[in-house]
Amino acid sequence: MEWKNGVVRKGEVWYNGVWHTSELSPEIMLGLETLDVVSKELTGNEITVTCGIEGRHGDDSLHPYGMAADIRRWGFTKEGLKALVMRAGVQLKGYDIIIESDHVHIEYDPK
Repeated sequence: MEWKNGVVRKGEVWYNGVWHTSELSPEIMLGLETLDVVSKELTGNEITVTCGIEGRHGDDSLHPYGMAADIRRWGFTKEGLKALVMRAGVQLKGYDIIIESDHVHIEYDPK
């Protein structure tokens, strides 16, 4: 799995190839790891995480709580993205995985 500088996970932030001491939930980390495995199976490519708790989000966003993340959609065909979301969605109950115009959004939001 590739990480973009500034991405945050539970207790750490990625910068220049090293995790530094900030907050993604264990549920989102599991979701990202699952997306990565499925992506490698389907395309041979790792996912790239582009957003965790940082950035500007809507008032009802789960990003500030570490319960959502975004991945880059570059390098995926439209059909490849759909297959990734469908297959990962089967494995990740309680998650919403949404293809946005410039990224794929995943959030842990059990109903």
